[in-house]
Amino acid sequence: MPKRDMNDLLKKRMSATQQAAEIVVGDEAYETLFRGAPAPEASRFCDLPIERLRPFFTADIGFRPYPPEKLKAFSQQLAEQGIYERVIVRPIPGSNDYEILAGHNRTRAWQITGHDMIPAEVVSADDARAVSIAVATNLLRRQDLTIIERGKAYHALLVESNRNGQRNAVCPTFGDSRQRLGRNRRRRNFWRRSPEV
Repeated sequence: MPKRDMNDLLKKRMSATQQAAEIVVGDEAYETLFRGAPAPEASRFCDLPIERLRPFFTADIGFRPYPPEKLKAFSQQLAEQGIYERVIVRPIPGSNDYEILAGHNRTRAWQITGHDMIPAEVVSADDARAVSIAVATNLLRRQDLTIIERGKAYHALLVESNRNGQRNAVCPTFGDSRQRLGRNRRRRNFWRRSPEV
């Protein structure tokens, strides 16, 4: 097998492994936060028209798209090497469109290269799983995220967790925090008033 073909095969295999890892990491986050595994439904692999893909809108997870110069460089790389990784999407109920869970920059860069179809993995996901996948894949892939972007991502997970009635499982309630704060304040005041021995 020629070296170029071998390199191609290795890239495809590594990309498939990373893509599988993205879904696994998203589902592990879902399990941890929402105390249960998502419904085991098979993904569907297909090519989708880029015009039918919509940016992630379920929650504000704070990730900014690549700046123009980075997006241009990414599109040049895709033009030279091709696209090895599918975007991850979920169907939007009541339409023929799909919400992008992972791969916004990939989609845009692939479109810049002149393509109107993109390989996709279509998953079945409720809002909680969608947020988990979107956040986990970005945290896994993008090492250049700012503290603010990371904070918004964790906040989106917390909001979704609270929406699903898991507040007590993930973090203490406001009342618990207030009681604990009051106890700590009373302890500090006691030691400040105590006479020195």
